[in-house]
Amino acid sequence: MKKRASILFVSAMATVTLVVLTVASCKKNGDKIRNDQPVRAAAASCDTCTYANVDTLRGVITVDRTLNCNTIYYLDGLVYVSNNKTLTIQPGTIIYGLPGNLTSNPRIPGGGLIITKGSKINAVGTESCPITFTSYRDGSGTPASGDWSGVVLLGQAPTNNGTTNIVEGVPSNPPADATYGGNIDNDNSGTLKYVVIKYAGFALSDNNEINGLTMAGVGCGTTIDYVEVFKANDDAFEWFGGTVNASHLIAVDPLDDMFDFDNAYRGHIQFALGLADQSRADQSTSNGIESDNNAGGTVTTIETRPVISNMTLIGYADSTLANSTNRGRGNHWRRNTGFMLQNSIVMGFKEGLLLDGNLSQEKYLAAYSSGKVRDSLKRNLVHAYNGTTASFVTNGPYTTAQFNTRALLVSSIDCGDTLFQENLRYTGLNSNAGILLTNPYVRSTTGFYRPQSTSPAVSTTTANVGFTSCALPGLPNPCSYSFGTVNYVGAFSSSAGSDWAVNWAIFE
Repeated sequence: MKKRASILFVSAMATVTLVVLTVASCKKNGDKIRNDQPVRAAAASCDTCTYANVDTLRGVITVDRTLNCNTIYYLDGLVYVSNNKTLTIQPGTIIYGLPGNLTSNPRIPGGGLIITKGSKINAVGTESCPITFTSYRDGSGTPASGDWSGVVLLGQAPTNNGTTNIVEGVPSNPPADATYGGNIDNDNSGTLKYVVIKYAGFALSDNNEINGLTMAGVGCGTTIDYVEVFKANDDAFEWFGGTVNASHLIAVDPLDDMFDFDNAYRGHIQFALGLADQSRADQSTSNGIESDNNAGGTVTTIETRPVISNMTLIGYADSTLANSTNRGRGNHWRRNTGFMLQNSIVMGFKEGLLLDGNLSQEKYLAAYSSGKVRDSLKRNLVHAYNGTTASFVTNGPYTTAQFNTRALLVSSIDCGDTLFQENLRYTGLNSNAGILLTNPYVRSTTGFYRPQSTSPAVSTTTANVGFTSCALPGLPNPCSYSFGTVNYVGAFSSSAGSDWAVNWAIFE
């Protein structure tokens, strides 16, 4: 992939040099980061940008404001956009998060951006000139996961967690409203397009973190398209309820999960790539997908059910690593979550998909009453290192054998599609032997994540007909989202010309 040139500046960093010298890189529990990879990713650059000026953002923004690429910006602490105002960020703009303090009590967050309910962000980069949020050390030192807090969008769409809770990772008594949720399905928090978020992730306390990109109660009037989270110190992407749809997402080397769904997230995602960090994993277990209805796994009026198509999740290069401490599954569906996953690739994990707990299992197995839908797995390619039954495993009152008798990994929903909705499962020490991606564990290879021309992911059959040609009773779709129709499984086709990650995304 094309790497972007570093921006070298002296005066802009003069004010933070002492901070850099005195702040230790921290992990979620406040200890130094362990096993973080050497980082070679460079800061974004555009030919028309001068980066000649320096500005520091603090506190609460209560007026409309525009950031441009002739100025380098710093986030000093958590910065809130409030009062129904809009923050516009022009292509090529670079925003650096300054460090916080994880040794103080309470912990002090590093730089971060929070868009509050009713306010908007309009951050629209381009393929050749993306917008970058990154560490204060990027371009002038050795950045590391957790150098700053991250980006948070708060909306007014429904959740099953009320409307008075402060979003995870934000200290109590914030200077602006940090709650989320409401009853506006199509609430609009703005646009993120061609945006790269690097080295983010702040732990206010154990298991109470800001992720790379946090979306809480975000409505489907919001646009999330072409967004990458690189080396987050927690999850790359996490949704707390809401209905926002997203496409062209990339999660590279998060400490925890690549994609995490909670509190009645009910949106649609198409075209997403997740890459596991080969050198570290989180104490809470690092998964490709982790999904909960809520923390208690209880039955609620609205429930988590992401609808996902064309996702590629690439795990670990060998079985030993995949089975080492804190390495998780390709998918971990648990705590009464629902799900619909189709046309996707899951490979390189010890287990492909874990369906955990009786309520989550019953959603897949049971014949629900009229007006509800069962969960669905359709036309996926799933590899697991741990034997032929590891592609799909269960933990709860139902056994894997019961799923086998119902045609393991075959769709449990009849959507009027006459095609047999077969999923293909693979095992063995070579995770790529059957799926045949270009070179999934060598990121210096151009298009390493794309299928070879002989891969089973490349099909002449229209792949998305199951979700686009029929009505799914009870499936929430408040903004009438429709998947694009493609003829391949996974996030990419085999054609270099249609590779949507080129030019703007970074992988090493």
